[in-house]
Amino acid sequence: MAITRVLGATAVAATLPTTVGGTGATTFSPGKILQVVQGSSTTQTDIASTSYTDTTVTADITCAATSSKVLVLANIQSDLYRNSNNAIYAGYQLVRDVTSVYQIYASTGIQAGTGSSGWLEVYGATLVSYLDSPSSTSALTYKIQAKLNDTGNSSNLRLQKNDDTTTISTITLIEVGA
Repeated sequence: MAITRVLGATAVAATLPTTVGGTGATTFSPGKILQVVQGSSTTQTDIASTSYTDTTVTADITCAATSSKVLVLANIQSDLYRNSNNAIYAGYQLVRDVTSVYQIYASTGIQAGTGSSGWLEVYGATLVSYLDSPSSTSALTYKIQAKLNDTGNSSNLRLQKNDDTTTISTITLIEVGA
């Protein structure tokens, strides 16, 4: 696929084949949405680790040009719980193939005086948005990984609570032409 950019012009001449999700159009203006891909998960994932662990929130995309950017939007539904009065927080990481591109600690955490005999749970959503510049026309896999800051006292992070089949976590990949 050949891409031509004329200095001083705003249009880019290219052919985006339909085999890679394109429309077959031959010209694009910079900043245009070239494709949108969404992955979703209703699969329960339990995480009880202080190391980043894969979740089932994932999607694949193949960019039309190395100059394209990928806007990643993720909505992670989770249930954070602990059997103690110590603070617990969830951390999330956006990974492109095997490279970490963005990390965030969720604003939802637990710290309450429940003592050692009472459970405390917090349900919520963590939203992630990140503009990535992958510089690639190869197939790319974006995924969310999660971890806890501490695993003592029966701490756990559960994505997709098992008794709520309507909860869906999503990751949306939007290719933006440069």
